[in-house]
Amino acid sequence: MDLEQAQEKEVQVDIPARFPLRFSISDDGKKLAYVGTGDREGVYLADVESGKAEFIADEPGAEYWPQFSPDGTQLLFTAGDFDVAAGSNLNRIYVADIDKKTSRPVTPEDMHCRDASWAPDGKSLAFVGVKTTVVDEYLNPKSPSKETAWTTNWSHYGYDSGRSSFNPNESAIGVSNVSSLAVSWSNRHFSTIRSYVAVVGNEAYYGDYRGTFRAVNATTGKLNWSKQLSGKHQGHVIADDVIYVTSVSRLYALNRKNGKELWVWDSPAGSLSAPTVAGEQLYVQVGSPLVLHAFNAQDGVPLWTASGGRMAVSGQHIYTTNHNKLETLATRDGKRIWSVDLAEDNYTAPVISGDSLYLNSASGKLTAFDISDRESAPQSPSWFASIEPQSQGDGPATPAVDKQRVYIGSGDKFYSFDKAPKAPTEQKPLWVTRVQSPFFVTSPTIANGIVYSAAGNSDLYAFEASTGKLLWTHTVPGASNPIRSKPVVANGRLYHAATFAFKVLAFVPTHPVDPEE
Repeated sequence: MDLEQAQEKEVQVDIPARFPLRFSISDDGKKLAYVGTGDREGVYLADVESGKAEFIADEPGAEYWPQFSPDGTQLLFTAGDFDVAAGSNLNRIYVADIDKKTSRPVTPEDMHCRDASWAPDGKSLAFVGVKTTVVDEYLNPKSPSKETAWTTNWSHYGYDSGRSSFNPNESAIGVSNVSSLAVSWSNRHFSTIRSYVAVVGNEAYYGDYRGTFRAVNATTGKLNWSKQLSGKHQGHVIADDVIYVTSVSRLYALNRKNGKELWVWDSPAGSLSAPTVAGEQLYVQVGSPLVLHAFNAQDGVPLWTASGGRMAVSGQHIYTTNHNKLETLATRDGKRIWSVDLAEDNYTAPVISGDSLYLNSASGKLTAFDISDRESAPQSPSWFASIEPQSQGDGPATPAVDKQRVYIGSGDKFYSFDKAPKAPTEQKPLWVTRVQSPFFVTSPTIANGIVYSAAGNSDLYAFEASTGKLLWTHTVPGASNPIRSKPVVANGRLYHAATFAFKVLAFVPTHPVDPEE
């Protein structure tokens, strides 16, 4: 509004504002600073006359309240990305150079800061800062009671390309100390976190539905780097020093150490699935009905396409479920090797362990096939089992398999079955444990004699693998929607993305594992 002439002026900016009422105007009235929204997050500067906006800065988390410096050359703003037990975000104050389009933090990283303002000379600023033991505990968590080397990577959604979800190398969290698991760090964001947390060495990786993909320190949760994708994060997989990430319409190959793009591929039509990597090839499914695309993982050169489906890869073979078909394709050219008709048309992705393949269905039928002869179709299941049908949530969960057993949650029950029963008949469970949650989601995770599974809208469970005894549970309240991520255990930590609580949490045991375990 022009105060002298009492006239209002509407400014239409070409990049939407996240907070339309939270902006500042330069002293000359020609520029407007505000925060963008959706896939255009960050601080923007718009011309008042034309509405044309230009990007200025983007820091971890969400930005708030940009303010011009007295001389109009800099912007002061707040950004936050962490969650503390009190429920607030840990915010830092940043200053951006408008001409250079660079920004830097000006407050300590262990202090929650807000209400910043410029001094009249523009050389200093005032703000409210809070440093508490709660903040210190979350930003500088205690190390696990037993030091662990970074020996195990969890680089695929299901641990390996066969989707077994079994980590055979975990030793720091066991039956004797899993009940002492406590939150080591917790990152809160402003969008849902789905899929899983990948772990390589001392770095953890995950994406959110606003399209931000992050690499954080696995010990502290502190941000190492972030990458803004072209749309919602769909999935990711890691091979050596390359992270393959999909948004709705684009496949990225990123340098794992800094997030820089190595190459990208744009979908010709339809949404992309989570990527899978096996050997020197990368696989992505596109559209509906699904079309499977194979790439050279190193340079992104397309190799072949084929009819797709929910998939797992083992050796030189790709196994897919598509409606009522179980099929095998050759990795070299995508040609179908064999196809088997299934009893119904809503099966999970296959899980491969050794010479066996396992499927779960919406009707509550867990089925195993012998695939020792990879070139010939199995004539019938090697065994099957009936479990409670999944009537709630997002559909049936995928099983997990270790060296001896198969584990699956359905309805409010969690089951264990012998992996290789002696007779090819309907099998009875070795144990069944009932829980308070109305349904299980995604696939379980197995590590060091413990099975972990997410359930319902907010629960995480740990069962003793041999007996089904409930050893530990944790609840992260959120919206009334099913969790859409799976737990991950690597290097003495349990990672969990609480989807609709907008949080990623890391847990460590406060007591050492029994040395005789």
